[in-house]
Amino acid sequence: MNPTKHIIEVVPAPTNPDIPVLTFGERVNVEALSELNAIIADLVAQKKFQVIADLTQTNHIDGSVLGVLMGFRGQAVAAKGNLILAGVTPAVEKALHVMGVHKLFDIYPAVYNAVQQFEEAARVETITLAFPSSLDFVPCVRDFISNIASMRGFEGKEAYRIQTIVDEICNNAIEHGSKESDSVINVRCTIDNDKMDLVVEDKGASKDSAEGLRRAVAKVQFTEQGKVSVEKRGRGLPIVAMLADMLEIDTRSGPGTKIHIVKFKKQENEYFTL
Repeated sequence: MNPTKHIIEVVPAPTNPDIPVLTFGERVNVEALSELNAIIADLVAQKKFQVIADLTQTNHIDGSVLGVLMGFRGQAVAAKGNLILAGVTPAVEKALHVMGVHKLFDIYPAVYNAVQQFEEAARVETITLAFPSSLDFVPCVRDFISNIASMRGFEGKEAYRIQTIVDEICNNAIEHGSKESDSVINVRCTIDNDKMDLVVEDKGASKDSAEGLRRAVAKVQFTEQGKVSVEKRGRGLPIVAMLADMLEIDTRSGPGTKIHIVKFKKQENEYFTL
């Protein structure tokens, strides 16, 4: 009795054994569906959502198989992971185009490149800056953090909103907090593949000033069109409150005020368009 020939083999990535690689055979027909579904069920049970499909040897792949891969990719993305295709042959590339899903998948030349992408996405950037309490330095800080965010996948409106957030919080720290010429503004920004975590701290604002900031944020009002309405005076933090997913104002950690915001990437429910 001949042993069962597997169309799909699951092996660990050569440079990162925590990442499973699905190695597909030369012809992947509809008969492979039961095997693929069993593999995917096992990956989900193990909570393995960073997966590579190696198609280097594949010259034919059935549309139903691509459909299952699309479904698993959706699950992986929802779990903050991904299914990356590696080594796509011309025949498979043609099949992807015929189905109109070639833009849905991330595609890399080889498994090694796909592993690098996963490792890069998992890397966390932490930036700490201290600059004099002068508005002249704000554009440099804003552009520097925005560029790092863009490199981590914050694009288009998301990148512009991060620019606005950094700009408004730093301006606020200078204008309402550290007014003395020798004061310093401290910035700590942590960016990963999913979010930006920003803390801006000044040394000059009193607790009364911080309470005033909280009241300003609380004055945010919505129009019937879902846009925000704020007074022109002191509108910086209310706008930040709308653009960010979290905003905290803290005076408990010592003199001055610490403003902490979190901005997630690609929020689906947007209430305010800048």
